[in-house]
Amino acid sequence: SATSAVKSTSEGIVRCLNCAEYISSLGPQSLDHPKWDVVSNNAAIENDQYVYKIFDNRYQPTYAKPANWLQNEHPWIKHLNVESPLLFQESDSVEVLGEPTKKRQREWHSPSKTPYPKGSVQIIRYDYLNGTHFATKASHFKVIADWITKMHEQDIIHGDIRGFNMLHPHPDPEQGGIKQSCLIDFDLSGTPQDVYPPGFSSSVIENSLPRAGKENSKMKKSDDWKELASAMAPYTVDRTESKKTSDAWNNLIKLMRSKAPPAGLINGFIQDHGDIQLFLAPVVQDEWNDQIKDS
Repeated sequence: SATSAVKSTSEGIVRCLNCAEYISSLGPQSLDHPKWDVVSNNAAIENDQYVYKIFDNRYQPTYAKPANWLQNEHPWIKHLNVESPLLFQESDSVEVLGEPTKKRQREWHSPSKTPYPKGSVQIIRYDYLNGTHFATKASHFKVIADWITKMHEQDIIHGDIRGFNMLHPHPDPEQGGIKQSCLIDFDLSGTPQDVYPPGFSSSVIENSLPRAGKENSKMKKSDDWKELASAMAPYTVDRTESKKTSDAWNNLIKLMRSKAPPAGLINGFIQDHGDIQLFLAPVVQDEWNDQIKDS
């Protein structure tokens, strides 16, 4: 349909970046061309230096909140150095219809009278962080729990705790990158007065259990903790550890689903059993990597 075609066109900004990279690859190698890595239908990485993320609600409602990213005073965002280099605002409502302006018309096309939904396009840019979505130590999740605690102290709920929304240090120090784990993607963050958006996923591949939050239901701080436990559940302790340690890890995850806030539970586990190595089955890693490529 025409609506689908327009929607596809509106999502094409990052495809233009992908095209730019292809074109630059055809030129002389001596030229300093930017390298673009398109990682999803609304995000691209430039030269492993910056991430550009696009929020477009002109052709379909978007419940992501770019304003969440621009609160640089918060410690869980400050290190990203987020900026907004582009904001195109026509209307606060995606229900408003209007005729295309001259700028929207192709010179070789006759003027169109097809109404389009007015809305906004916003691009944010933040520093690219060199890390991995795969945790390898218990302390990685302890740091994530600390970040969640800081958010909750400000009465802010992350709202989308999942494996792909965390970054951890590389297990090989020679790869460089971040030194401690961190949260990323604050599209759905809110307060206890907010609700999960329509279409909120009931499950995600990297979390073992059904999601704690439900679409159109009130956001709760306990949801973040349950989701963290669900993100930890696919991991097992290193096979060199004792059965006692393995049982304690599994019990930790169960307790985190029932007690909030459970940050102290992770600290207690590390005190009793050390900062153990975590193991994720290769077949699970392959599934995650496939999902990342298809996102």
